Amino acid sequence: NAKNEIPAFEQGIINEVKRLLGSPAELGLGFSGLAPEFIDQIVSWLGRIHASLVNCAVQALFNILHVTSDEEKKKIAAKAIAIDILGWALLGHDFKEANPVPLQLSMYAIKKVAELERPGVNFIGVKISSQAILKSLTSIGPFILQVKIGGKDHFVLVTKITTDGNISYIDNGVAYTQSIEYFNAKYQWKGYILINSKDFDAIQPPKDRKIVKEDQLKHIMGGALDRKSVV
Repeated sequence: NAKNEIPAFEQGIINEVKRLLGSPAELGLGFSGLAPEFIDQIVSWLGRIHASLVNCAVQALFNILHVTSDEEKKKIAAKAIAIDILGWALLGHDFKEANPVPLQLSMYAIKKVAELERPGVNFIGVKISSQAILKSLTSIGPFILQVKIGGKDHFVLVTKITTDGNISYIDNGVAYTQSIEYFNAKYQWKGYILINSKDFDAIQPPKDRKIVKEDQLKHIMGGALDRKSVV
């Protein structure tokens, strides 16, 4: 059925995920490989949700890592998906489900892939208690921000916040510059950001910031959205 045919790019991601699930040592995270029959089940599931494999989490990684080639994009996407499967962030999924929901990936997967691709850089998740803090983050960036739009958890990459109250960000590969007021009306605040650890002290005042434990990052998710719905 041509309608269900998986495009070559997405098939390339699925093939790479399959390889990593069987031989995860190169991820360097201490994961054990999965049984072949379980891998086959996951591969079939990924085929059924192929349209959501390059979701907002994967797009944020492409942008923060400046990945441009299709081959590199396939590898980055596959690493993020494999890490969330092997790290049990996707534990709640029924991989046998006939009509599964679109893929969501975690802040944990974004952190781990970013660190694998940029050795020596440490990313940390931070809970910011107040939306007003956004205006003060003029000295840091880029950073990944979890928001909510259309009732769904979503990731955007914030590239710059200016002292005159504008925010520049990339949402699913599209760059915007808007007032923070407009941004705050467009997205619902969730308060979780992923930043380079060296930028942590720039978040002021200290009472409004809290480092999120790595295991908790597995529960901070973002998923696929039709880009037209976020313009």
